[in-house]
Amino acid sequence: MNPILISVRCRLSFQFLLSLSLAIVGWESFAQTLQKGASVVKVKDARLRIEKIEYRAASWESKALHEVEQDTPNRGGLIHVYVKNITQKPVSLTYYQLNGKDESHWLLGRFVAWHRYMDRQLAPSQMTVLEVNAVSELFSEGKPIEVTLMDRTWTPAVRASSALETDKARISSIILTEDLRKILFHFRYVGEDDVGVLSAEVVGHSSDRVNWKKHAGKGSTHAIGELTLDKPLDPSALVILRVQLEQDGKQRYVYAHRRAHPDRFPIGLWTGTPDTFAMQRRVHIDTIVQGGSSNDSYYAKHIPRYGFRTIVPNGAGRNKAMMKDLGSKPGVICWMLQDEPDWVRLPSTMLFADESTKSINRTIPTMITLCRNVKFFEYASIPDIPCMDHYCVGAPTSSKWPHKYGTRLEETGYYTRDLKEASEPKPIWVWSQGIADWDERPKRYVPTPGELAAQLMLNLGRGAKGILWFNWSIKAADDYPDAVAAMAHWGRVMRCIRGDLLRADPIRLKTESPPKLDVATLASPEALFLFITNQDYEIDDQSYPFRKQRDVRISVELPSWITAKDVYSITPNGIEDLPFEVTKGKAIIRPGDIEVCQLVAVVPEGTSKQRHQQEYENARADETRKFD
Repeated sequence: MNPILISVRCRLSFQFLLSLSLAIVGWESFAQTLQKGASVVKVKDARLRIEKIEYRAASWESKALHEVEQDTPNRGGLIHVYVKNITQKPVSLTYYQLNGKDESHWLLGRFVAWHRYMDRQLAPSQMTVLEVNAVSELFSEGKPIEVTLMDRTWTPAVRASSALETDKARISSIILTEDLRKILFHFRYVGEDDVGVLSAEVVGHSSDRVNWKKHAGKGSTHAIGELTLDKPLDPSALVILRVQLEQDGKQRYVYAHRRAHPDRFPIGLWTGTPDTFAMQRRVHIDTIVQGGSSNDSYYAKHIPRYGFRTIVPNGAGRNKAMMKDLGSKPGVICWMLQDEPDWVRLPSTMLFADESTKSINRTIPTMITLCRNVKFFEYASIPDIPCMDHYCVGAPTSSKWPHKYGTRLEETGYYTRDLKEASEPKPIWVWSQGIADWDERPKRYVPTPGELAAQLMLNLGRGAKGILWFNWSIKAADDYPDAVAAMAHWGRVMRCIRGDLLRADPIRLKTESPPKLDVATLASPEALFLFITNQDYEIDDQSYPFRKQRDVRISVELPSWITAKDVYSITPNGIEDLPFEVTKGKAIIRPGDIEVCQLVAVVPEGTSKQRHQQEYENARADETRKFD
């Protein structure tokens, strides 16, 4: 055969095999972009490059609990398209197409709940994110997707195709400090492959080296990274975090994003009055829901006196005058767009409220409180701070209860877990049950101290980074001083670890414990926390009777960076050392008898124990403080 013909056939065969390999194993095997199985479709004069298509299928707890109304369950998920301007000129994004159809087709047909570009105007080399909140089964796990982005030329600027797969690797938390320079993040992988975390960066910003804490367990990997940017971020600037990892011998990237706002752990209430402010501060309440004017006594007199932080309800972005007036007040920590819109407002309406609010004041984060876990995926990613409420004793509810006056306490933990899943990597807040005067439970209309504590532990153990008590009725406080005392006691505990909770995130570790004893594990760079809750109780119309678990023994796998120098319980009565031993990478802890719950800290060499003791003393001192 002619040698030239052989050469041509070989080249053609190589081109065919290359095209076939791109279709089978994906473009990512050749360029670290998109997601596994994705490919770039050539566009003439492309101005953009799609770096990654991230997908997260909608999910929620439906076996252990059921919502009253599930008429339109979400059958899709979150689609995040990370895109970069690859030209030397600005690019203005206009609209997108999915699978060959314009965005209007998907939005108006309710295939998509909402969509937005985090930034539409891209400078050279700048990145942005197209968020598509899809609810149709056409965008469910495993379905194909082709994304086309248009710019002001009204022609395709980039096109890419992929299969929608929920990545087993994820950046689960991004936390920013007050100066908007330091960033702490958690990375987790849940799967069977060997995964190594190589590097991390905030796209478009230079920083120092990343300080890592890494742990690889059976079927999971967890890493915590900390970095300091050379320059602080602008308030509300888009933060795109990119983590490079090696999986099964191949390198790839995982992306996550949020807006730049300093993170704080509030201990809050919905209501307060001048007559209750001092008492509320003495039980460690530091945040109140309050609107109004900067000339009101609350802002002019009481904030300077008590140091309250403020959640400002802004009428879904309609109260422009109030936002302009209060936007510069130092105590305002968020705009509350609406309480429980998932009953009465479309998610697209709440997106408009979020964007309207940011057009008036972008420096303060937005917040929404949700109550239906079947709707979390449609609403939670809209605001900067997703929040939820779910109360298990004698309260109105969105879930089906076995009794009018109560349900299983662990339901609130399911809700917190579901909200976090829908919200990552943003921090979430939770309204935990306090002392509102509902009357569904005939013999005691507020939680007992044990019921209140159990709900709190379940919320904290699932990753809440802010606790807002609902609520503080003066009548309820007078009728049930034991509930007020419980809020004070657990306020002490939260005061001890609120900084740790911001830096911690749920971690998958192998644990062994007695039946009906829930052990939730959170890890920070400095400590491992065990939130232990007794689930051996009965639902009752007066108080849930707990069966005490005696001589408890708990075995927990230790993260690689925790050497377990000290193990102690952080209780309302102080710091109590616990007997323990370490063997084969596990800590065997004996917390004694547990009636309701217990919080255990496992810390390596360092000052965590002394710091927690000091914070406890500070909290106790505030309980008798004179606010002059």
